[in-house]
Amino acid sequence: MNIAVEDVKLADIRKHFPLEGEYIFRFKIKVGNSNVWMDVREDSRIQLYNGKIIMKATRVSWESKFE
Repeated sequence: MNIAVEDVKLADIRKHFPLEGEYIFRFKIKVGNSNVWMDVREDSRIQLYNGKIIMKATRVSWESKFE
């Protein structure tokens, strides 16, 4: 992606994700002294964790509804 890391949105992740199917994406963030996994809306910027995007993806279907 040719986007500054602090400007990446979930829609950008979906557009460039290399695997087929529908996924749930969760992003690691720090809240106080705790690390948590957060779901975000399609148009939301991804919060950074130590200056990086840390993500986990869970496939829920082999078919994509975002194509």
